[in-house]
Amino acid sequence: MPNKATVERTGPFTGTAWADHLLDTDGVAMRTVYFAPGARTFWHHHERGQLLTITSDEGLAVSRDGTVARVRAGDMVWTRPGEEHWPRACQDSLMAHHVARRGLATGLHECQRGQDYRPGERLMTERRYIVTGAASGIGRAVAQHAAAEGAALSLVDISADALEDLAATLSLSFKLWDVWG
Repeated sequence: MPNKATVERTGPFTGTAWADHLLDTDGVAMRTVYFAPGARTFWHHHERGQLLTITSDEGLAVSRDGTVARVRAGDMVWTRPGEEHWPRACQDSLMAHHVARRGLATGLHECQRGQDYRPGERLMTERRYIVTGAASGIGRAVAQHAAAEGAALSLVDISADALEDLAATLSLSFKLWDVWG
C-alpha cells in the first residue's frame, strides 16, 4: 500500500526491524525494510524469487547452503525461487534494503539455537584475522577455513614460497613483504 506509514515489524524477525509497504497488488510486493544492528529475518523462501537492493549501510545475505555474502549500499541480491535465505544487518551497523518479489514469502522458520547465526554473534566476514604459521599444519587449516568463510586475512609464515602457494590455492590477491631480507 503506497504511503502507508513505516511500521515496526515483530513477526518473522530476530531483533528490531521496520518496513515501509510500497506496493502489494496482483502478486507483486515491494517494501523497504530497515534493520537495527544485528537484526535479521527468519529463514524463508519466495515461491517466485526475490530481488533485494541494499540502500544503506551493510549487512549479510545468508543462504541455507552456507553461502554468506557481505552486502553494502548499491549491491543487488537475487534469491532464486524456493531458495531458503535470510538477510541481516551487521552487528555494528544498520541496514536498509528495497524488496521486490512476486508471489508469497513462505516457509518462515524461527532461529533454532545452535543452528543459525544469532544476533549477538559476529560472523567471520565481520572480522579481520592474522594467521601465523599460515603455510602449513594448523595455521594452513585455519587460513583455509577463514578464507572459505569470507574473512579478511593477513597470513604470516617464514616460508615465502609456501605462503605464495597457499595464496594461489585460496585464489587470494596478496602482497608479500619480506621482513627478513
